[in-house]
Amino acid sequence: MSEEVLRRALQPHLDRLLTSREHPKTICPSEVARALNTANLQEADIQSWRDAMPEIRKMVAEMRARGEVEVLQKGSVLEGDLGESLELVVGPIRVRRIHLFEKLFAIQSPQYLQAVVVKIVLSHDNMEIGVFIPIGNNGWLISDNSPTYKPSFELNKRIVQKAESYGMDFALSMIKLRGFGGRTEHWDYNLESFTLMAGLAAVTSKIKLFASTAILTLPPALCARMAVTIDSIAPGRFGVNIVTGWQPAEYEQMSIWPGNEYFGYRYDYAQEYVQVMKELWSSGESNFKGKHFTMNDCKLLPKPSSPIKIIAAGQSPRGTKFAAEYADYNFCGASGHNNPQSFEKGNLALVEEAKITGRDVGAMVLFMIIAYETDDEAWAKWDWYSEGVDLDATSWVAKQATKDTKAASTSTASRISRADNPVNLNGGALIGSYANVAGLLDQAAEVAGTKGIMLIFDNFLIGLDNFGKRIQPLMKSRAHIRTNGSS
Repeated sequence: MSEEVLRRALQPHLDRLLTSREHPKTICPSEVARALNTANLQEADIQSWRDAMPEIRKMVAEMRARGEVEVLQKGSVLEGDLGESLELVVGPIRVRRIHLFEKLFAIQSPQYLQAVVVKIVLSHDNMEIGVFIPIGNNGWLISDNSPTYKPSFELNKRIVQKAESYGMDFALSMIKLRGFGGRTEHWDYNLESFTLMAGLAAVTSKIKLFASTAILTLPPALCARMAVTIDSIAPGRFGVNIVTGWQPAEYEQMSIWPGNEYFGYRYDYAQEYVQVMKELWSSGESNFKGKHFTMNDCKLLPKPSSPIKIIAAGQSPRGTKFAAEYADYNFCGASGHNNPQSFEKGNLALVEEAKITGRDVGAMVLFMIIAYETDDEAWAKWDWYSEGVDLDATSWVAKQATKDTKAASTSTASRISRADNPVNLNGGALIGSYANVAGLLDQAAEVAGTKGIMLIFDNFLIGLDNFGKRIQPLMKSRAHIRTNGSS
C-alpha cells in the first residue's frame, strides 16, 4: 500500500465532509473511506475502502493534535491521549470540526481568554485599511471629467510609499487583460500585477502587498513559485488574490476562454488551484490529482518565509463558500452613495460559512472616497464626474457582465451590469467632508465580519494625503494609527 497516494486521495474527501456538516453535526470516518473510487483504490494498492480506515484514523489524530477537530464517542467528546492513530480508542467514533469560538473558550488561561475576547469585541477599533492601486489607466472613474493618467511603476511606487507612510496596512493590484474602450479608452492601458508588486516589494518595508492571478492564464505551480519569489523580496508581506474571471473577452482574445459553461464550475477550478499552491507552499511538493489539475512529483523550494495569505472575491453563495474554505479575506464591493453598511448581508453570509469551516476569514470591502473641505464641494465634484460618464465604455462592460446568465444577484457581474451608477461600475462611494467620510468609514468598520477596508480615490496622490492628514486622524477605527503617529 502507498500511504502517500492514499492520503492524497483521502484528504479532499475528509475536508469536504467535515466542512459540509454544520456544527455540532459529525461524520463517521467510514464515510471518507467509502468516498474513494475504484481508481483511488487501485492507485493506493488496496482492495476495499475498509483497508483505508487505519490511515483515516491516523489523519484524524493528526488534525486533532493541531486543534482542528474533536473525536466523539456516544455523543461525548473524548479527552486526553488517544494515541498517534487513535489506537487507544476502542469502538466506533465520530468526528467534527472544532467550532471557532469553542477553540477560543477552551483556552485555560483567563488572562489570555480575556485578551482574545477583547480583541474580538473591539476588532473594529483596529481596522485594517489598504489601497487598491491604479494598475489601469484613469483608476476607477469612467468619465471624460475625471483625472486622466497612464499606469506606471513610478506612479504606483509613489502611491504605495505614501500609503505606507500613513500607516496603511496593505496594497492590492488587480489583473485586467482587456479594457473597456470608449472615448476614455478605460483600462485599455494596464500593467501586470505580479511583476509590478515585485518592484514595489523592493521599495517598501512594512506594507503588505497582494498581487492578482487570473487563474485561467497562470498554472498554479508557477503562480506559487512567483509568490515565493516576491516573499523573498518582502518576507511575510506578500499575498495572492484569486481572480476566477467574469469577462470572457479578456480570455477569448487569447483563445483560452473555456466557454460560458466555465461560469458554472469556476470555483471548483479555483479550489483545486489553491489546493495545489498550498500543498507546494507547505510541503515543497505536490502530487495533487483533481479534475482540473494533475501534479506529478511537482517540486517547489524554497518554501515561503511564512504562510502566504489568500484573497478571494466570491459574492455568490458558491463564491462565499470557497472564500470561507480557502481564503483569509473575501474581497467585496459596497454599493450606493454614503451607504457604509450596504455590504452587511454579504458579510453575514460569509460569517455563517466561516462558522462551518472554523477559519479566520473576513471581508475586505472596497469604497471610493470623494472627500473635500465641505459636503457641497465633494458632491459637486461627484456630479461633475457623473456628467462626463463614458457610456460607450460602461455599456460594453455591462454586456460582458451579462454573459453569465445564471449569476447570483449578489455577484460582481450582476452589480456591474446594473445601470445605477455606471461612472464607477456601481461601486460604493463615500462622498462628503473629511469629517463625514471619517464617520462613514467607522460605520463600515462596525459591520460584523469586516476584516479590512480598501480605498480608491479620484486623485490617488492628493486623496491619500487627505486621507492620511484629514480623515484617518478622525477615525475611531484607526485610533491605533493616530496613537502611533503617521507621517
